[in-house]
Amino acid sequence: MHNSVPILPVGITGMEKVKKGLFWMLLHRPKAMVNIGCPFYLPPANDKLTKAELAELANYIMEHIAELLPPEYQGHYARCRD
Repeated sequence: MHNSVPILPVGITGMEKVKKGLFWMLLHRPKAMVNIGCPFYLPPANDKLTKAELAELANYIMEHIAELLPPEYQGHYARCRD
């Protein structure tokens, strides 16, 4: 974790309907929704991260992506909102 670079979260829904192949997709035109969030930075960390710290950072990223998805897609990454 030497560089502080922005992470751009992107949430994509509707792609699960495209699994039938290109020909089916051309006939039925499923709609995919792409939501692009605001860039964010990871909190500062040590040079050597433990597995637990890496998992915590991954959850932090996934929570930002989940905010861009409808509630039914957020799973356990959904944050409780007031």
